Amino acid sequence: MKRIFKTITVLFAFSLLIISCTKSDDAQSTNSYSPDAAPYFKAEMNGTTFTAVSFTAYMHHFDDHSKDFLEISAVGGNGVDSGTFSFKLTDFRAGTYNTNLQTEISYQPSVSLVEKYLGKNPQNSQSRTGQVQLITVDLNNMTVSGLFNFVGYWNGLTPMSNLFVNNGKFQNIPIVEFVQPDPFSALLNNVEFNEVNAPSITSNSNVVNHPGATFTEIVVANSNGAILSLGIDKTFITGTETIPTSTLVVTSLNVAGGTISANAGTVTITDHTAHHIKGTFTLTFPNTPTDYVFTNGQFDIDF
Repeated sequence: MKRIFKTITVLFAFSLLIISCTKSDDAQSTNSYSPDAAPYFKAEMNGTTFTAVSFTAYMHHFDDHSKDFLEISAVGGNGVDSGTFSFKLTDFRAGTYNTNLQTEISYQPSVSLVEKYLGKNPQNSQSRTGQVQLITVDLNNMTVSGLFNFVGYWNGLTPMSNLFVNNGKFQNIPIVEFVQPDPFSALLNNVEFNEVNAPSITSNSNVVNHPGATFTEIVVANSNGAILSLGIDKTFITGTETIPTSTLVVTSLNVAGGTISANAGTVTITDHTAHHIKGTFTLTFPNTPTDYVFTNGQFDIDF
């Protein structure tokens, strides 16, 4: 009986030792994101290992902090055929971000290709295809560390098998911080327009009743369903145009009652190139009983 008791005691003690070691290992794993640790970015892709040779995180701040986002880019080491991971997260606080819903994520097999694997299911655009977990965002040392996994869907014309990315890890990726103005803002009847997405840009757009002319068209929608469109003639580089007499600016506002054009206002352009447009505007769109009046309008958009 004593021998049995001794055996049980030894086994129990050995079990406690195993549990203690396991907890210690877990704690060490959790605390492995040390600010002094060497930076890296790696992942398993369909059974092969990707290790980046260069990586950077870009923290974008806007006047309206609801538009802040974090980008992470990591490039492999095979020259022209280097693969590139790209993340875009809706925030830069520590936490878990679902791919496709809160995170745009992709893997481009080669810089010579336009096509890539997207973390977005073409059959179900609202489904979660993976996640990115920001474990530490160290604003003192300006580094970010975390984990990720996702299923990539090829966006090229030739069908390709899905890419399964697992055990993705990045540690102490350096952060470059950008503070920039909102690309678009305005008051509509003295209330923030509150655009729901970044403005969309169509370069070299054709506008009805303006044959032969091409425009840079800015389209932005707010949370109430109003859609504002500003068409700026490509030849209008700088200056101020008066609405509605201008032939260089075309305006429209789509609201519940239909589409209307502005009958008063001005549009000032301070920069208009092949890939950038900047300016300000005030516009009045006639409506009964209350006109739609835009004031303090400004845009500063790269495209």
